[in-house]
Amino acid sequence: MHRRELFFVLAAFLVGSFLLIHRSYANDVPIAITEIGAYEAADHEWIEVVNRSDAAVDIVGWKFFENSTNHGLTLVQGENSLLQPGEYAVIAQKADVFLSDYPSTTARVFDSSWSSLNESGEEIGLKNEHGTVVELFTYIDAADFSLQRIDIMVNDYTDSNWVQHEAGNSAGKGNEFVEVELPDFTDVPPNEIDTTSTPDIVPEEIFDDTTTTPEVSFVNYVFINEIVSNPELGNE
Repeated sequence: MHRRELFFVLAAFLVGSFLLIHRSYANDVPIAITEIGAYEAADHEWIEVVNRSDAAVDIVGWKFFENSTNHGLTLVQGENSLLQPGEYAVIAQKADVFLSDYPSTTARVFDSSWSSLNESGEEIGLKNEHGTVVELFTYIDAADFSLQRIDIMVNDYTDSNWVQHEAGNSAGKGNEFVEVELPDFTDVPPNEIDTTSTPDIVPEEIFDDTTTTPEVSFVNYVFINEIVSNPELGNE
């Protein structure tokens, strides 16, 4: 084997080994971290986990890993530590404080005292009763609201699969994301769509950089989507 071929074989092996190690933490393990409440005040922080498998999993003896430290889990709300398939649970910095903040939550709540979660991101994870790493990653920053995992089945820890909640959090339940709904024209008869009306816009406000953005009112879903301000001679 030539030296160049040997180099590419070794490079492919190292890259493959890195990807395998990077993804092996959660691929075959049913419990995953799905939401992080690092934005909360001191003593009010929490993380959310879910059983993403099709079998019940008992997390008794598990640890929450943060700041290079293993933090034990103590069940505070719920009959036991057995998470059913699709069930969400909360691991709180201080469980009594969390339950005071969210008295209506019905999720299992575990107490796991830690110092503080970094809003700009830090390494966190879960370890099972044997001390084996279940999931370990460094989360991205989220200073204003909770950080949510978009696809709980995907082990991607970048901003491609994690997003900040729009206005708060969804602790103890499925994550919430803003959905943009476009107008549905399928049920509108063609003769009922007004194609002659135009938005009520003051032209001067469009081109005056010193003014604020004008308020625009639309009629019957008719929109201006292009303006030619300097047409060729003879064109409009």
